[in-house]
Amino acid sequence: MSTDLSTHRQPLTPSSLKAYLQARGTAPFADLVNRFDAPPEAVSAILTFWQDRGRVRAVPLDSNAACTSGCGDCGPGGRDAHCAVPDDQPRQYDLYTWIDPEAMPLDLDALAIHQQTHG
Repeated sequence: MSTDLSTHRQPLTPSSLKAYLQARGTAPFADLVNRFDAPPEAVSAILTFWQDRGRVRAVPLDSNAACTSGCGDCGPGGRDAHCAVPDDQPRQYDLYTWIDPEAMPLDLDALAIHQQTHG
């Protein structure tokens, strides 16, 4: 049974956001707000809930296209001091990725593996 993620609206809950991100893998913040027709603060709170549990990773974009204030002064280093979007709030195009702990190796130490294989 397949779920049509583009048209089926659900209430915003930790479980519904989890299911959506698991199905998509990655989604922009604006997509999550629109998908659940929810206030940005509510989406941000649930993303923080999952981030605190190590299940969601934020991928901030450092470009003028990612700015929601429209000032166009976000440089490659991120927001500057006069940005209208506070540092602790996501921008419209910041991406969020679901992290599946079962897909991650438990004991992956890349440096140790490299040293073992390359002497």
